[in-house]
Amino acid sequence: MQTSTRPKTYPEIGVVKVGPEADAMQRTVNEWFGQRTTLLWVPIIEVDDNTTPTDVQTAHEEFDGGWLITDIDDLLTLPDGIKGWLLPLDGTDTDVACGRWGSQITFMSITDRISGADVTFRSAIGDNGMPLVRPERH
Repeated sequence: MQTSTRPKTYPEIGVVKVGPEADAMQRTVNEWFGQRTTLLWVPIIEVDDNTTPTDVQTAHEEFDGGWLITDIDDLLTLPDGIKGWLLPLDGTDTDVACGRWGSQITFMSITDRISGADVTFRSAIGDNGMPLVRPERH
């Protein structure tokens, strides 16, 4: 599991909201930080018809189970350009997804591109224990 070793003097975080759920997600995350809840960020491995089990295993090993988040600044230590689930360390499910693009944190909901159904951390778990999501088609 990754932990932050960066000093807490990072520039202000820019927050980008995506979708109508973003305000509620941001409030939830602010409550978690206000309660000093340790969070876990688990990367979402996007799969398509060409993704092999080896690809998924390699991604799983690269991310080593996720990142511990204890402070809002820790969100800036996330890998750039990758979406992930954010949940309390002792939590079992979440619909809060976020990613870091540069110095901006984007909160978003995840929907199944085929059914249009909302996806949560628990509903997206693959056979290997890593969250798997089919990417949206643009």
